[in-house]
Amino acid sequence: MHQFFSNSSGELYSEVVEGLTLLGANKALWLLRRATKILFGHANPPKDRFQRWEAMKQYPEDDNAPIPDWSIELEKVDEEYWEDPDNISDLLTKYAEATGLVQPFKKA
Repeated sequence: MHQFFSNSSGELYSEVVEGLTLLGANKALWLLRRATKILFGHANPPKDRFQRWEAMKQYPEDDNAPIPDWSIELEKVDEEYWEDPDNISDLLTKYAEATGLVQPFKKA
């Protein structure tokens, strides 16, 4: 999640929220919002990448520094997200078929 927000992809936060909502990926949406709260508090992340960097929590530059509590909490969010509790691939397939983005192969 930290990488998502620190990269250019973070400017698409609102679109990701909208997409997860549309798909019904409620657990992934909850995890994204949890990560947002960990990194930004109660504010939405800025669209501008440099403003996001300024606003979000950063890892310590000293390699010997203790791991921040927020980082441990964010790691838990990452782990839950990668378990794919909503089965996003299936949700995307269903959405693509329902909206006509793809046509499933049909036996003759």
